[in-house]
Amino acid sequence: QFGSPRQNPQRERGRATQPYHAKPIAESRYGPSPICSSTNMQVNKSALHAFIIFLAGVSFAIVGNIIIYIMLVKVNRRLPDDRQISYIAYGLGQIQREYKRLYPGNLLYLFPWVSGALCIVCMLLLTIAMGLFS
Repeated sequence: QFGSPRQNPQRERGRATQPYHAKPIAESRYGPSPICSSTNMQVNKSALHAFIIFLAGVSFAIVGNIIIYIMLVKVNRRLPDDRQISYIAYGLGQIQREYKRLYPGNLLYLFPWVSGALCIVCMLLLTIAMGLFS
């Protein structure tokens, strides 16, 4: 029988409901998991928030770089061969000047700046979520 004191020594003290050899699910042989609580398997919310904010910041950086590359391709299609901008060594200001000149009504040149600003905001929120300013 499971409830006998011989099988479960903690039952004598009146607080055990599982066998004494059972470990919580979140605890491994290396100790408790840093993301999950060992009592009720709830995810640590601050670690989850920090991870989501980090992913958002990296996503904004990647999107900004993709938009810069799209602008570079569109500019180089319209420029003559001797005035084309290099795909390796280019400056964002040079791409934006040419883009505004060649596509006057298009506001695509603003998106890399917006994306970069959102990336910086996410990284600042990440430091707050990780508790570096507390």
